[in-house]
Amino acid sequence: MGVDSLVRGIALALALSTAFACEEGTPRNGSDADADNDTDTDTDTDTDTDTDADTDTDTDADSDTDTDTDDPSSGCQALDLLFVIDDSGTMASEQAMLVDAFGDFVGVLEAYQTSIDTQLDYRIGVTTTGVSTHYSVEGLPGWITLDGRDGELVTPEDAADPWIDGPGPDVAAQFSDIALVGTYGPSYEMPLYAVQKALEESAAGGANEGFLRADALFAVVIITDEDDCSRTDDYWAIPDESHSCYGYPLEHNVMELAGFKTVLDTQFGGEGRYVVVVVAGEAAPDGAAPCTYGEDGAIVAGRLAEFVADHVNEVGEHGVMHDICEAQSTGDMASALTDAMTLIEVACDEYIIE
Repeated sequence: MGVDSLVRGIALALALSTAFACEEGTPRNGSDADADNDTDTDTDTDTDTDTDADTDTDTDADSDTDTDTDDPSSGCQALDLLFVIDDSGTMASEQAMLVDAFGDFVGVLEAYQTSIDTQLDYRIGVTTTGVSTHYSVEGLPGWITLDGRDGELVTPEDAADPWIDGPGPDVAAQFSDIALVGTYGPSYEMPLYAVQKALEESAAGGANEGFLRADALFAVVIITDEDDCSRTDDYWAIPDESHSCYGYPLEHNVMELAGFKTVLDTQFGGEGRYVVVVVAGEAAPDGAAPCTYGEDGAIVAGRLAEFVADHVNEVGEHGVMHDICEAQSTGDMASALTDAMTLIEVACDEYIIE
């Protein structure tokens, strides 16, 4: 072998050894340890600056660019709850059952978490189904006077306002004080008109002023063992003492159900801002009365059922009817209040604060 050939062989060997050294990790043309010719200092081939596996600029493990925050405008933060309780002569046991079941109801109410993870700010008012009116019975002298609360709320003992503010440790005890409304109220129950009057009395200067709040979901719970006999006229006549307004609605000049729906929509701005719960007698499959009428019984509350089904629930599901006979047969109002709370929770979740 000549000298030139020997020199060329040595040069080739040196070049090959240098190449193998570079392939084993020796940096070339920069300070990074990867196999390209760039000048970055990371160990990957992308150009972002975050610490997760996606291509955005946040520090979480997803691929979005938002920051998750609770929306205070979605979901109700406050609830105004009105109980309209029948105070006629056959309602003693139902009132007692309501009070007995109310403690558990309050527990569920206070366990509810709003969209901003706070307890619900609620207030509870109680009125009766009684509306003041006068009527006469054919063959009997004079006028019979019915004195009702006319939508005025019952004021808890030693309270400054005619309602209960919650949450709080004394809510159940205060409710027991005002929910036992007695059994000497008008025998012609007018729960729907009583709701309307309670709303009217909540305006400035009314007996219930301040009860309703602008951004609160409104819920009303009506409890009665008869049907609705709401009428606005006074000094009306009936042919005998057994005459019933639900049996003779035209003669009794009862108010149109659609009008009460309009009252609620106008007051609160649409179905999504209120719910209606009725605990009353539902018709049996054959249309008969659901249970024996009397101290522990109820008649079919056809007007109230129609109001819920055909008016309150005309568009959505903002009303529920619960059979009071079920409560009477079990001696417990808990199931009725569970239905109420379920509806309130759904409505509160969907509520939009304007």
